[in-house]
Amino acid sequence: MVSTMSHIDHKRIDTSPESTLPGNGAGLKSEMEAFPPESSIQDRTSELFKALRDPPPSAPSEICFNDAAERRTHFSNAAHRQAFIFGPSDLFTMEFCYGFLEFRPKLVIRFPGGISFDLMHYWDGQPVRFACCERKKPTNDQSADDQEPWGRIFFIISFEPYEAQCSGK
Repeated sequence: MVSTMSHIDHKRIDTSPESTLPGNGAGLKSEMEAFPPESSIQDRTSELFKALRDPPPSAPSEICFNDAAERRTHFSNAAHRQAFIFGPSDLFTMEFCYGFLEFRPKLVIRFPGGISFDLMHYWDGQPVRFACCERKKPTNDQSADDQEPWGRIFFIISFEPYEAQCSGK
């Protein structure tokens, strides 16, 4: 995620039981109340240093990238990704972007070379899902036919028509 998402906002939050008590402004509850953000996500990575696996004594008090492209380039290196451990205290807000899909003025898929399709013409109302998951590595004890093509799923983004939900279709 850190190396592929268009924009991310990372925060280290307090997940202790005390932080979820009524009246306590810290922690996940207050962060969830502020969701969704009022404007588009901008890269904010200054708290990533808190997720370093083995921070050196001279570790910076923040990790900043000039832009999303610099962050994606940095984390495209496996050694850089492995230097971090993310867990329940790491809250990521991400901007999902699929380069061929347009939502306005109408739902259209545009491919390179000028090929485009009005998706509403072909969509029968079934949910469309994008899954963020690990690539599964083949194992020696199972044949390729016995395996799902994906590994552990991190999250799924699902699109469903609003009208179909309201009308009971």
